[in-house]
Amino acid sequence: MSRIRLRIVMLVAAVVAGVVSPAVAEASSYEQRDPIRITKNDQFTLANGVRSGSGTAEDPYVISGWKLSRLEIRDTSAHVVIRDNHITSHMVLDWIGPGVTVEDNLINDLRVNQNVRRTGAATSGVIRDNRFGIIGQLRHFDGVFTRNRVDVTDSMFDVVFDAFGSHRRAVNFDGWNGARFTRNVIRGGYVEVRLHGHHHGSGFGEHSHHHAPGHAEPVDHSKRYHRVWVSNNEITVDEGPALIYTDTAHVANDRTAASEQNEELNKPHQHWTQAYLRNNTLRGGGVQVQIFNARDERHVATNRGILEISGNEITLAAPERKVFGHHVAGIDVWDAVDVDLRIEHNRITGPGAPEGLDPFAGYPAGLRIDGINKADIYLLDNKLSHFEFGLELYRFGKDVTWHASRLKMDDVRQPVRSDGSTTGP
Repeated sequence: MSRIRLRIVMLVAAVVAGVVSPAVAEASSYEQRDPIRITKNDQFTLANGVRSGSGTAEDPYVISGWKLSRLEIRDTSAHVVIRDNHITSHMVLDWIGPGVTVEDNLINDLRVNQNVRRTGAATSGVIRDNRFGIIGQLRHFDGVFTRNRVDVTDSMFDVVFDAFGSHRRAVNFDGWNGARFTRNVIRGGYVEVRLHGHHHGSGFGEHSHHHAPGHAEPVDHSKRYHRVWVSNNEITVDEGPALIYTDTAHVANDRTAASEQNEELNKPHQHWTQAYLRNNTLRGGGVQVQIFNARDERHVATNRGILEISGNEITLAAPERKVFGHHVAGIDVWDAVDVDLRIEHNRITGPGAPEGLDPFAGYPAGLRIDGINKADIYLLDNKLSHFEFGLELYRFGKDVTWHASRLKMDDVRQPVRSDGSTTGP
């Protein structure tokens, strides 16, 4: 059976089973049509799938009721609602501003604000109550992504395998300033939340800067603010981390780029960053943080940031091997500097540790914290159950202060393992 045919069969079965958004499931039919491509405001026409509207905030264009292989909108500024469509390949929303609502669609692969030359403002708005096969790119997105479902196994395209081998990425969420990723259900792949230093505002709560070619703003690009909330999501994976926050490859995501061509981005600057990973339910894997406040020769200083990992329910599967040469963990933080690190009110359950376990299998720890400098660490009211190791603590600087209480361990063989750089909490 071909992949396209298999994809259609799976989608029909999903609708029959009632697992898609109610609005999608109740749609009586879709009208087949050719792909839609809109690259300027005057192309929002009946011929291009617009059912109604004038493009204002009070009367947005509406594109609805279609079955098509591809829907692409680029470099526009009109308000638009994309509702009740079945898109079998890609939906691309590149640089069309904040007046976008995407709801109750069935979409194979979503791409938002790709790194291409552009004139429009960053796509933002609201993306809610959709069913996706994969989120190939949710980039420079400052809006609300909520109540969506992502099933990687529903995608008719092969996912790109990364360093985790069979560990698949369901959502590539890269670049944000005030975004909220909340109340989504993700199955079959992990969510990666990546900082982009060249996507920022002048303060917390302020709009992101517009770096399109020829677009100058009277703002100071040397002071860059970023904030994100990832909360109340349900993420299920077979192995490895379920939720990754990362600032690896910082330089590549911090300078001018195809979509960010303001030369001020290449000058010395500072970052202020806040990330809140709250109240998520993670099955199969936990939270992994790879770098907070990245080192860079063009950073004139680091500024105190906030990394909060709180209220999460985490259940780990037994791993088959180590990840990047070390043990995985329920919450795993590597390489953070100048940070209030708040790990609070989490409940983490491991797979246990049977007698005679293979030391190379990478049996997980409850909490692993490695490479921390200039930090206040708040380790409050966490519960760890069924682990070989409770805490693993490595490579701490002298300017780290602990604030710890109410750490409960149940069926944990070795409460603390450390390299001696810290006495721990």
